[in-house]
Amino acid sequence: MKRYSRHRARLRAQDNHVVEISLFSAVGATTEGNKHTLGFWIYKGNESNGFWTKVFQQLITRGVNRVLLFVTGNFSGISDVIKKLYPYSDHQLCHVHLVRNLVRNLTKKTASQAIQITKLIKNAREQTEVETYFNQLCEIMQKEKPPLAELYRKFKDNYLAFLKYPKASSKFILELE
Repeated sequence: MKRYSRHRARLRAQDNHVVEISLFSAVGATTEGNKHTLGFWIYKGNESNGFWTKVFQQLITRGVNRVLLFVTGNFSGISDVIKKLYPYSDHQLCHVHLVRNLVRNLTKKTASQAIQITKLIKNAREQTEVETYFNQLCEIMQKEKPPLAELYRKFKDNYLAFLKYPKASSKFILELE
């Protein structure tokens, strides 16, 4: 399993000009639960398919060939590159990012309701139960932010990829986030 995360920062360049950068990190976890730092990448601007292709090709060159599951934010272009370079891997979108987007895009009251449902999603393990909660989450978003609800519906399989794994593993997967 691989976990990718991004941290934004400002960097003063040699010409004293301040630029926005993103620092990406990749952490791998074995099926036994051992974690390994796989790399760090600094990127100026918005990530893209080209950036992610370079990242994954570097990992492949270093021997990272078989991955069961990637856990990432919904970074631009990453899903396409995972499908292309690791076609048999699953892709779980990070629930932490999901919650952050709810807080950022919904009113406090609605976000609070939505966050309670995300907790139910993470704790439930039966697929029908999780899908019911996920649909409730989308219905809550639909009332305030229809485009946001549509985005989450589009990536439903990625938010619920943990369901493909045994209960003990899916709990570990959600802790990677």
